[in-house]
Amino acid sequence: MGAEGLNRKDFAALGLLTLVWLVIVFLVNPVGDFPLNDDWAYAKAVQSLLRGDLQLTDWAPASQIAQIAWGALFCLPFGFSFTALRWSTLVLGWVGVLATFALVRQMGVGRAVALLAALIILGNPDYLNSSFTFMTDVPFYAFCALAIFFFVRALQKADNPDTLLATLFAIAATLTRQFGIVLPLAFTLASLAKNGISAKSLVKAVWPLGAVGASLTVYQTWLSATGRLPQMYKDQAGELTKLFSVEGLSKILPVLAPMMLYVGLFLFPWLLLAVARSWQKRSLQTISMGLAFAIAMYGIVSVRKPLADGLIPNIFAGILYDTGVGFPILKDTFTLWLPHMPKAPIAFWVIVTALGVAGAALLVYFLVLAFEASETDKVKKGLVVFASSGCLIYFLLIAPRSASYDRYFLFLLPLVLILALIQPKTVKTLEIQWAMAIAFSLTLAYGAFSVATTHDYLAWNRVRWEALNKGLAERRFTTKNMDGGFEFGGWYSYDSKYVAQPGKSWWWVDRDDFALTFGPIDGYRVYERHPFDRWMPVGAQEVFILKRNNS
Repeated sequence: MGAEGLNRKDFAALGLLTLVWLVIVFLVNPVGDFPLNDDWAYAKAVQSLLRGDLQLTDWAPASQIAQIAWGALFCLPFGFSFTALRWSTLVLGWVGVLATFALVRQMGVGRAVALLAALIILGNPDYLNSSFTFMTDVPFYAFCALAIFFFVRALQKADNPDTLLATLFAIAATLTRQFGIVLPLAFTLASLAKNGISAKSLVKAVWPLGAVGASLTVYQTWLSATGRLPQMYKDQAGELTKLFSVEGLSKILPVLAPMMLYVGLFLFPWLLLAVARSWQKRSLQTISMGLAFAIAMYGIVSVRKPLADGLIPNIFAGILYDTGVGFPILKDTFTLWLPHMPKAPIAFWVIVTALGVAGAALLVYFLVLAFEASETDKVKKGLVVFASSGCLIYFLLIAPRSASYDRYFLFLLPLVLILALIQPKTVKTLEIQWAMAIAFSLTLAYGAFSVATTHDYLAWNRVRWEALNKGLAERRFTTKNMDGGFEFGGWYSYDSKYVAQPGKSWWWVDRDDFALTFGPIDGYRVYERHPFDRWMPVGAQEVFILKRNNS
């Protein structure tokens, strides 16, 4: 496609992606008026906006206002509900997938390669799971993907309208998560690398960064002046200074290693296709160098750890866990760490981790090729600087954080796609049909896992909240004496001044006479059992409501 725009066949591919997205939404079923993960904190902000008095909870560190306004729009027709908020994220999740396709086509490659890139994002377990919540991850990705697409067009064509559109989407991204400011900063560096430094080029390169920075500054100033600035927002700003401390520097390699492994795993099927597409005589040597580096990175992750703890998905906290997505933050599985969830054989995760290591090696391979290809081409130089500096700056911002999660790496995926497409095509598509077959098969496997586990996440939460809401309505327990899990505590009992009590879950639990769990706990007896059907692994499982023996 290149710079000329999408054609009729491209729109057919977008239609296919839309159809796949709708089928997945139908299979998973987003309906359910209950919070998931941290999204109760953002939902409370939407409720306050709908009342006409925006209030952000101290729990949420993100700028979030763009996402909150977007979610409020979906609540206007029928009133506030988590189902409406979930639909708002699903729409942006769909937009993010389409923007990924358009971005890869903009890099001048074939439709099948772009379709695979979009499908690998769509089938990503972190992306798909987060699309069925009201978390900031997917809205942030969607706005960033659109901004990246137009920044790339601006670097290719030097087109002012593209720069303006990119800046507007970068503002939306930054007002969802502060880290969106990385994109206009990367564009500034890329534009100067491409055009050189002069008064004219400096203004052209810097104004998007100025516009985004001014938008964030005005917003933060207003929050502070009106007493609306969340405590965790302040804490996050303070954490960024850790980068310049010994503590922050000590975290760089331990965070770089899992980041490379996760990004390598997430993109491995597509990277395999890209390698076949760009194979050169010295490619084996370059990949070997990348593999050595990736193995060294894995060594950093797994040193002094038991085998199971050194495997994906145990090396980094977040969405992905053993046989599922959306880890259950409940008294038994999180506070007491009891083995109440199904587990896959270690051999399975050894294979998955090996794919992550291989993918990390390919990241190094493509980075080397991208810098070499940019030496004599100003446009490629601009694109390489944009993508590589975007990855580097973002990584340096998240590395010092006391809590970083696998879902934070979604931001890096479109930038890595750009780096992998910088080098020229060296073989015909027909010569890589084997790679295409393997890549699509692996992508299908990724997608099947993501759909099944996201279905399970919604299924057990739906049963969980039906049981909790029924018990509350019938007054068999209350929000004060039930430990219903993190989301239950956050939605009903959040208190920024709460101090965790010994022996109780930390999520604002007053009394734990009752507890919702996936299995038995010492000192409790089974009060209720609520079955649900799993897809991964296939079978029935139960959610329990337990009652303390002496209550």
